[in-house]
Amino acid sequence: MRTRFIGRAGLVAEFGDRLTDLRAGHGAAILLGGEPGIGKSSLVDEYVRIAESDGVPVLYGRAVEDSGAPPYWPWTGLLERAASPELTPDLLTADDTADDSPATRQRARFDVWRRTTAALAKAANSRGLVVVIDDLHWADELSLLLVRHICADIDRMPLLFVGAYRDRDLGAPLVLPRSLAEIVAMPAAYATDLEPLAADDVAAYVRNVAGAPVADAWIRRIHARTGGNALFVRELTRLLVQRGALAGPVADPPLPAELRRLLAYQLGRLTPACRELVDACAVIGDEVDPALLDVLLDGPAAISEAVAAGVLVEADDGVGQPRFSHSLLREVAYAELPHDRRVGWHARLAAHLDRAAAVDSTRLGERASHWVRAVTGAESARSALAACRDAAAHAVTRLAFDDAARWYAAALGLIPTAGGGDQTRARLLLDLAAVDYWSGQVTSALDRCVEAMELAERLADGSVAAAAAVQVQGIGGDPNRTIASLCERARALLSKADGALYARVLAAHSRALGELAEFDAAEELSREALLVAEQSAEPTAMAEAMHARHQLIMGPDGVAERLALGARLRDLAGQPGDALWGHLWRLTAAFEVGTMPAVDSEIASLAALVDRYGWPLARWHMLRAQASRHLLVGHFAEAEELTVRARDSVAGTQDRTATALFLSFASTLARLTGRFGRHGVEEAAESVPPVPVIMAGLAHYFLVAGDLDRAMSFYRVVRPHLPSLRKDVAFLAVLNGVSAVAVATGDLAAAEECYEHLLPYGTVYNNAVQGCAGSVSRPLGMLAAALGKAEAADRHLTDAVAMERRIGAVPFLALAQLEHAKVLASQGTRGGERARELLESCLRVARRLGMAPTVEAATALQERLTAGPPLTRREREIAQLIADGLSNRQIAERFVLSERTVETHVRSVLSKLQLGNRTHVAAWVARGGLR
Repeated sequence: MRTRFIGRAGLVAEFGDRLTDLRAGHGAAILLGGEPGIGKSSLVDEYVRIAESDGVPVLYGRAVEDSGAPPYWPWTGLLERAASPELTPDLLTADDTADDSPATRQRARFDVWRRTTAALAKAANSRGLVVVIDDLHWADELSLLLVRHICADIDRMPLLFVGAYRDRDLGAPLVLPRSLAEIVAMPAAYATDLEPLAADDVAAYVRNVAGAPVADAWIRRIHARTGGNALFVRELTRLLVQRGALAGPVADPPLPAELRRLLAYQLGRLTPACRELVDACAVIGDEVDPALLDVLLDGPAAISEAVAAGVLVEADDGVGQPRFSHSLLREVAYAELPHDRRVGWHARLAAHLDRAAAVDSTRLGERASHWVRAVTGAESARSALAACRDAAAHAVTRLAFDDAARWYAAALGLIPTAGGGDQTRARLLLDLAAVDYWSGQVTSALDRCVEAMELAERLADGSVAAAAAVQVQGIGGDPNRTIASLCERARALLSKADGALYARVLAAHSRALGELAEFDAAEELSREALLVAEQSAEPTAMAEAMHARHQLIMGPDGVAERLALGARLRDLAGQPGDALWGHLWRLTAAFEVGTMPAVDSEIASLAALVDRYGWPLARWHMLRAQASRHLLVGHFAEAEELTVRARDSVAGTQDRTATALFLSFASTLARLTGRFGRHGVEEAAESVPPVPVIMAGLAHYFLVAGDLDRAMSFYRVVRPHLPSLRKDVAFLAVLNGVSAVAVATGDLAAAEECYEHLLPYGTVYNNAVQGCAGSVSRPLGMLAAALGKAEAADRHLTDAVAMERRIGAVPFLALAQLEHAKVLASQGTRGGERARELLESCLRVARRLGMAPTVEAATALQERLTAGPPLTRREREIAQLIADGLSNRQIAERFVLSERTVETHVRSVLSKLQLGNRTHVAAWVARGGLR
């Protein structure tokens, strides 16, 4: 769908239907009504493009808002641009007559309409003719009467008339000229009143134009500010994309100049009294509290004129607060207010709301907004600063982090005027860092922390330093260098005597060093942090020390401890976020041990936390966990949808880990389904960091995709890391990818290393919140087979099949059955029939789930086993008789052979087909070996 017609697909399709009718000689009138900027002209332009691309000629005219325009002005321009000798403006000139009576003049006008209509019909080619007039609401009466005349019989002519007109002015209905109203009501008219774009349409448009994920908060802001008006959406989106704003936190950008001119024109048509009312409303806000309006205007105000003009809209129930029809109208009205008047009105409202906010906390933001705009000196700035802090704190309790950040930032900006000192600035910076962190704006949060740390060092304030050091945690990548530096600086101002504060800094330092792979130092710090935290018995310190410990036991050896630690953190009487991490730790551990009831229980608990608190981070984890759960049972479409939603839910944040995890999950889906080339994995592979887990995943991805050269390019990067591979959260994932490539390429040295690494973990699943790869026994079996350890391979793969069946992991069950069949098929007669049974089961699942690579490999192996070595003619005959249930003696009598000779033929059949007994021969014949 073309970008600018998102949300109008039905109308475009309907125009295509009218073109089809036109080719059959049946015309129609398409009439598009709506407010300015709703998209009428753009839709008309699309109609013109479609018609011309279909070989239908188009004549285009436009009416203008000019009382001096001559009669038939839109028609004159249309005919002047016509490329047909029959179509000229002379058609619109009435024949001279000496008779000046009304009847003669009416007849002369009718002659103009008749011959113009006839000329248009004659000018149509075999595919018809499209006549377009835009802005019909400004057309003169004669032009409209000509349109009406044409439309009266248009269904019997090869003409398609398209007209666009304004039927309201930014919300206020307009009275259409009588002739235009009659045209709209004609039987041959397809009239549509264009509605504003819905929120989903705005989302599709913005993301299409941006060419990248856009946070839902931005979509809501754009839709709210524009009211779904297509022109407003287009201009606002264009400005935001130009400034790169959509990748950052949500904010109100300046109004595009084109929109400002249009809206200022609408406001300029109001009477002075109505404009004063609208100005007062603009100071109050988008929704107008009548009581506040009375405060500003010193008495009741009538809003009927503003409603009639479409500037204000009354509440649907007639009782609630009126509001601006578009928030942009309010912005323009506010911008044009004289400064002194604007400040005075805000001061009056702020003083009034000081009393109201004392009993109604929902008005704290409104109160702060007016105080900020009423600042004229130190005293009013102090009042504004206090109001901003109150509003921000209230927003935090409602988890409205964007609002909280806005108010804390406003408070920071007031400090110079209000006379606040370094202590006030430091505390505000930390408050702002907290809401930035909760919103996923990691870089911004750390910048605030660094600034606060500088103030703490200047003040020698250990508590401020500690708060700056521990604010941002649980983040991967380079930000941890900044966090580690902050922790070192905070420790210089603290000691063990500071108890919980010191423990928290130690824990944060340990986590940052662990992310930076400085494990020995991290281990020492984590133990000290837990010891100091337990001595303090302070819940926050305990939780953060447990986080530090958890980070160091995230490998397969720490499953049991992580389950226990998760329960301990979940039940800690600390912060609500402790429950989130406790559930997550237990969830990942449950995935690894294959306890599916626990997995489902923890996912349900995560969902409850999301419903209760609405945390973006919790939602991201929940969606990823749900995606992995669906992947595990073969619901690939649901898994893909959920992982895309997870990626989009954090699209506006600054945590790069989310993108890497999304691409990893997408590559796993592709390996299972064979649907490569989706979600940008190939493109991202060009610029990813050389981290072993990423390199191993990409090597595996390109191996299954059939691009061995690219697979080897990544494999060569990760291969040298095998001897020193750390048993961390990525340990099993790295070995899964490396094992697949090592087996496929015959790298037996790497296969031996992988086998030794994995051997202790055959009972563990390589499944987690971030994705699933199945039982560790499957790669163990593949590696053992490649190393010539046939009995071990059979044992591992038997375990793998049983493990996947136990937890209902059907995609990975199919993979385990395929690998087991490969091993058995190499054992000759002894394993042939077991291999066939496994392949049949594998193919049933793989075909049902759409696992194309598995289907292809299993089918090829099945065909090879079924075909076997060629049987002689006599052996084929004997195999058929065996399938028919004949004994050796009966077969001997049939062919006049000795029974011993028949026994020899039967042994040969069993050997060539690698079958175990006569029953297996009968099954082979029934499957299509001979029949």
